[in-house]
Amino acid sequence: MFESPPYSTYPSGHATESHLVALLLQQLLFDGRGCASQTTAFNDWMKQLEVMLRRLAMRIADNRAVAGIHFPFDSEAGECLAKYLRQVIAADRLKPSSANCNVFHWIWQMAVDEWKPPT
Repeated sequence: MFESPPYSTYPSGHATESHLVALLLQQLLFDGRGCASQTTAFNDWMKQLEVMLRRLAMRIADNRAVAGIHFPFDSEAGECLAKYLRQVIAADRLKPSSANCNVFHWIWQMAVDEWKPPT
């Protein structure tokens, strides 16, 4: 067990980050590759990947509660925050008026291009 931290534990940063990364990795794979046009094998792979990423994010968050650093509610709040931030990121990258839109869109597109679906 670790000592209680001398700062607020709500929401859990580890839970927020792990869930946000899992959601963004899923989005990278979906962007430009509508699942309706993909093979059954690809769709099955995507479903498995989604489950694995979610379980890993939950494990990271749960480990913080097991160690006594967070309460379970801290991790639940971190997951909710990650879902909200994912929506904000998705909405912002589609805004043509955003000052950083072009750079973010370019970086996002490069990441999408790197994540090729399995053949």
